Amino acid sequence: MKFRRFTSFFLFFTFIVMCFSGIVLYIMPPGKIAYWIDWRFINLNKTHWNALHTIFSYIFVIISFFHIVFNWNPIRQYLIKNRKELFSSIALSIIIAAFTILNVSPFKQVMDFREYIHTSWENKKIAPSIPHGELLPLVKLCKMINVDVKIAAERLKSNGIIFSDMEERVVDIAKVNKVKPVKIYYIIKNGK
Repeated sequence: MKFRRFTSFFLFFTFIVMCFSGIVLYIMPPGKIAYWIDWRFINLNKTHWNALHTIFSYIFVIISFFHIVFNWNPIRQYLIKNRKELFSSIALSIIIAAFTILNVSPFKQVMDFREYIHTSWENKKIAPSIPHGELLPLVKLCKMINVDVKIAAERLKSNGIIFSDMEERVVDIAKVNKVKPVKIYYIIKNGK
């Protein structure tokens, strides 16, 4: 196996995964909603997509280094013969970075559109009334929404929800019962 060719192919496929996971992260709901409704895309949740994007970004940087090392002579020749393009691309990169930081058009619109997508996920029926309520134990959730612990336990049992005790976290109960955390919340709050 030729390591130089391998790095080129691996760099290409790493780039594909980074692009795809970046698009998914761009359109996915904010964390408080994603975890509350157990949002998934291709059966992967927010944590999976964040991990994929992060790991493949690191791999991309590492493989890019090897790609540059293996192709240093052609790259050096390319840099020497194309100084105008080199300095133009450096200048353009600096301008894009500055305009992004300063929130200038058209980069402002890209980020505004992302914010629009994120806020479009907000829905009074699914929005968590408690940030990361899925991580709370039942007893604490009940206290925060003013529902008696005994009533909550009865409601859960009457809806067929299995749990060991009131110290168990909402997310763990949801997972065992194959429901979304928001469903546990509504059963506790409304009885169904």
